[in-house]
Amino acid sequence: MEDVPHPRLHKRKNTYYLRASYPADLAHLFKGKERWKSLGTADYREAVRRVRAASSDFDAEMDRLRATDAGPPANLSQREIVRLCGKAYEFAMRQWGDQPGGPVIYEKFIDKMSRTESPAELETEIGPHLAELLSRSSTVGKIDEDTRVRFLPALRDTIRDAATTLLRRAKNDYGTDDLVKRFGEAHKKPAGLSLRQLMDDYLADPSVKRGEKTLLSYRIVFDAIEELVGPDKLVRDVNRADCKRVRSLLQTIPKNARKVYPGKSLQEAARLAKIDGKPLMSVGTINSYLINQSSLFNWAVKEELADRNPAADLLLADPVKDKNKRKPVPLGDLPKLFQMPLYTGCVDDENGYAKRGPNHPRRGRFWVPLLALFHGLRQGEACQLHKTDVRQIGSIWCLMLSEGDPDEMEVEDRKRIKTDAGERFVPLHAELIAMGFLDFVRSCNGVRLFPELDRDRYGYFSTMSKWFGRFLSKAGVKQPRVTFHSLRHNYRDALRRAKLSRDVIQALGG
Repeated sequence: MEDVPHPRLHKRKNTYYLRASYPADLAHLFKGKERWKSLGTADYREAVRRVRAASSDFDAEMDRLRATDAGPPANLSQREIVRLCGKAYEFAMRQWGDQPGGPVIYEKFIDKMSRTESPAELETEIGPHLAELLSRSSTVGKIDEDTRVRFLPALRDTIRDAATTLLRRAKNDYGTDDLVKRFGEAHKKPAGLSLRQLMDDYLADPSVKRGEKTLLSYRIVFDAIEELVGPDKLVRDVNRADCKRVRSLLQTIPKNARKVYPGKSLQEAARLAKIDGKPLMSVGTINSYLINQSSLFNWAVKEELADRNPAADLLLADPVKDKNKRKPVPLGDLPKLFQMPLYTGCVDDENGYAKRGPNHPRRGRFWVPLLALFHGLRQGEACQLHKTDVRQIGSIWCLMLSEGDPDEMEVEDRKRIKTDAGERFVPLHAELIAMGFLDFVRSCNGVRLFPELDRDRYGYFSTMSKWFGRFLSKAGVKQPRVTFHSLRHNYRDALRRAKLSRDVIQALGG
């Protein structure tokens, strides 16, 4: 039945793509939340055929990765399976319920699901849908074979039910949805909602966009809540003492606990860190997790799932004042930075950036620090600049800082701006023009100005941070609280010395 749409088939412009979400239990291995792969065709029937093979390859790859991943697969109760099926039903209603389209597609779906019986057919037809469902769950990653055998027919029935309801809506019948009742609490969200259900619902909220690193920070604090409070505890029964216990645990967890003690619970990691003398997380990091815990319960209150937020106002006092966390590069040290061989003549801008030589490379390592100093650009803002971000407004050359349209570019070329206020344009400094920045831009052939600067798996340019730390050391200006971000402080301090108004400073600095 090639006309039956595949859950991972998507169309961008005139080309069909595989769009597959990375499973929750493997998300830490990848940069983004999903994989886009061109199927190389604009023909729908051919795309359906190709997406089946591409989807099977994707699932096989994820299974190979799971084979080496720590942690036993989950054996879910039948009630939990039905709850997750309810999530799939809810997702289908949310995505297509208001605009269901024509009835023919649902009639084919119902017919196809009615004839999908054998284990092989279930695996072929329902397996991709199950992988998508598990990838959207914050609490369930791997499942064991017994769970899979029970899950596949349950999800098949759910897909058939969803198609049945959408078929009625396609025929203009928006009466009472009796089929949704069989999922019970998964849809009703009663006063007896469990913490695990709350965390799933919170991260599945379609009105909120969260980056991969943010999702990782939620997984840490959610793991702490599950370990100490329990995933099955009812939301309305969680008290302030429970949330304080989570805070106490976070205060004993080492930095990079998942890397240092892979496969260990957070409590076990805390115990081992004490024995091994590992450095603990900073107050700022702990507070970021506590903010996430409070946000979870604020959302529960907003959704009328809880009467109050038991995690409110639990932040720790930070012994380091904000103004002392980073400081500008001392003015007397700035010349030392820009008299380094990278700027006066070096071997190359890779390992030879600090060695005198005849070459004058003009790439990211050369321009990004200058963009931070002369324009106050954050590291990510500078590293991800596109050629089209440098343009004339009237007669003035400017830098345009915005996210752009992510659907118009490949994943690796997409941009992220830290805040809404970060979207801005700034006039290009005359000193950069004199140094040949516009000539450099004109010579670029690709989308990004600095394609050699790679993101880490969370989408950040951490390798640039590490390199700049070495650059400071080789220049002899390395000292506490001086980092790449210090150049942004230099810029903002210069604006203040020029006696510009606060509004202008905010507009230029984002």
